[in-house]
Amino acid sequence: MSRFAGLLLGLGGVLVILYDKFTGASPGGLLWTIVALAIPTCYAAEGIMLAAKRPENIPTVTTVGMMQLLAAVILLPIALATDQMIYPSAKPGALELTVFLIAAASLSANVLFLYLINNLGSVFTGQAAYFTTVAGIGWSIVLLGESLNAWIWASLVFMAAGLFLVGPKSEAEAEPPPSLDAREARQT
Repeated sequence: MSRFAGLLLGLGGVLVILYDKFTGASPGGLLWTIVALAIPTCYAAEGIMLAAKRPENIPTVTTVGMMQLLAAVILLPIALATDQMIYPSAKPGALELTVFLIAAASLSANVLFLYLINNLGSVFTGQAAYFTTVAGIGWSIVLLGESLNAWIWASLVFMAAGLFLVGPKSEAEAEPPPSLDAREARQT
């Protein structure tokens, strides 16, 4: 029950930020806020699926590599159809370096995300979306010199309390049942 309360507190922290940001904002701003909330929802769904359905015999790096490859296959026709494909030049420059660094950061984040799911549980790892929010706020202070109002500080307190209540899974916590594929592999 405390883990569920922690999830609600984290969500409450995000909602406090959104309330502060969009009080009196245009309906278009509210629409984009709702779209932005799809990001943590996707992270949570990904974590749950990986925890419940990932075959035990596939290493973390291999799983992430397959995920990245499939994502590239899905995105390639979209990039081509929308004329957003970036072709690297023969002499790499700033654009190629930026794309490479973003790819490396994304790959690292996904490996760490899966590692956290395996070792700390999907519920705690699902809180990564809240931590990402806190980190974004911290970097905006450090790199952009932004200042925080009382609403943002309140949201940070909500998110920190949520992270504390959720905490990593305990050893006694039941793991999700292995996927059907993993059970069949063990029987053969």
